[in-house]
Amino acid sequence: SPADAAARRAGELLQAVRSAALPLPDGTLLSLSVSVGVASGPPGRGDLRALYSAADAALYEAKRAGRGRVTVAA
Repeated sequence: SPADAAARRAGELLQAVRSAALPLPDGTLLSLSVSVGVASGPPGRGDLRALYSAADAALYEAKRAGRGRVTVAA
């Protein structure tokens, strides 16, 4: 399903960010993390505001759960 594909891609993004440290000018490597909220709706039919709102709610749920996570909107 499109929601499953989006969740997989979000997980791949999370892993890519985790595996790529940011080099600072002094040589220190800074670990990075992201939280991702995923939402989906019917292609070409749907309320974009509702979709953005669902993704935003999923993002904040991911952050509350401990950050560095992917959460899919219900």
